[in-house]
Amino acid sequence: MSTDRGLSADERPVKATKRNARVYHHPACGGRTEISGVHFAMLDNPFRSVRETYCCGCQQYVRVEDVEWADTGENVASYRRRIVAQTPWWLKIVRFVVGV
Repeated sequence: MSTDRGLSADERPVKATKRNARVYHHPACGGRTEISGVHFAMLDNPFRSVRETYCCGCQQYVRVEDVEWADTGENVASYRRRIVAQTPWWLKIVRFVVGV
């Protein structure tokens, strides 16, 4: 049996979740936006090309680099990079080729 004790958040393996919605925070305006459905699936999947997302606080599109997950405080762009880094090389190839 393996354990994740003693590992930093960046070193822990990615665990599958059954989320279909999540809230992000835009520090520049203080707004919080709940994203769900296909929009959440696109933002959560680092193999999908997403550069901007809509902020309900300032009612503008903002860069993914400018928002953070409300539940963890992790920057969304950093989160996406971390997930890609933790993905096995063979799955990266499949995802980039298939586009999922």
